[in-house]
Amino acid sequence: MKRILFVIVIALSLSGCEYLDLLSKNSEQLSRQEEEIQNLKASLSSLQSELSTIKTRQLELEWANMYEDFKHIAFLKPGNSGYSTITFPMGVLTVSLDDIKQYANGTKVKLRFGNTLYSSISGVKAKLEWGGIDSDGTVIDDPNNTKDVSFTEDFKPGSWTSVSVVLDNIQPSDLGFVRIKNLTNDSIYLQK
Repeated sequence: MKRILFVIVIALSLSGCEYLDLLSKNSEQLSRQEEEIQNLKASLSSLQSELSTIKTRQLELEWANMYEDFKHIAFLKPGNSGYSTITFPMGVLTVSLDDIKQYANGTKVKLRFGNTLYSSISGVKAKLEWGGIDSDGTVIDDPNNTKDVSFTEDFKPGSWTSVSVVLDNIQPSDLGFVRIKNLTNDSIYLQK
């Protein structure tokens, strides 16, 4: 019986050694996994910081682009005094909405352009959009209320040039805005 007991003790001792080896290996593996988790957390934190920086930069660029787009649009409302500016490839023009009259099935408006340049501008073209404004002051856009226009008048340097345009399908009392964009020209003439 002593022999059996001795064999059992030795067997348990050997299996205990294997258990200790297994426990030691598991502990090492757990330490490596914990280290990897810490590295992944650090990487995640770094990526989140970079993403935040990218989002901030993207927002800054979107605002800059929106501002750049607004420079190329003149927004005019009946009854507003003064003028709006519009940037085009040659520089900046001013424009105001001077006269609004009933005309056939629409409205005839007089646009007054101020040429701030030292050259005459000819072959001016633009896209006009118009519509109403609701009680909250929100623009009511209608895709049918748009037209491309070409002006035959030369815009003399340092002076105002008035041009008339008919806006279809809107009565003067319903006209809330005129938007001018995509302004271009064919040529310029300098003084001799």
